[in-house]
Amino acid sequence: MDTSKNGDCQQQRNKVGFGKQGETIAAEHLVASGWQIVERNWRNGRRAELDIIARDPQDVLVFIEVKTRRSEEEDFSRLGFEAITDLKVHRIVSSAAAYLLAAGLHEPPCRFDVIVLHYKGFHSNTPNLTHVQNAFHRLSWT
Repeated sequence: MDTSKNGDCQQQRNKVGFGKQGETIAAEHLVASGWQIVERNWRNGRRAELDIIARDPQDVLVFIEVKTRRSEEEDFSRLGFEAITDLKVHRIVSSAAAYLLAAGLHEPPCRFDVIVLHYKGFHSNTPNLTHVQNAFHRLSWT
């Protein structure tokens, strides 16, 4: 019996759970900083999802991509950002436009942020959190 496929499925479920845990931590951080969460995991079709849609303390609508990583690296400043390819940016921006249309919002002030959570080591339970505002500045509508 080939169990490699079952192992791959379990690994994927663990990865998804780890990512969702990171999104929860990011949302809690935002709320503690005075933000209002508008939506979480808003889907635009099968292949695109907006992790967090929130309003910052200045009432700007912000679309937030969350990346959660675990590594032994000391310098985690770029870790997580490697997964934000041009295709990923395109999907996020397209999904944001679909969200604005579905919500009946007509180009309000908004921007795109990225939050990366980095767990140093495989036994760490507390991540370092990096929040980059206006991460897609060349494409944002602010």
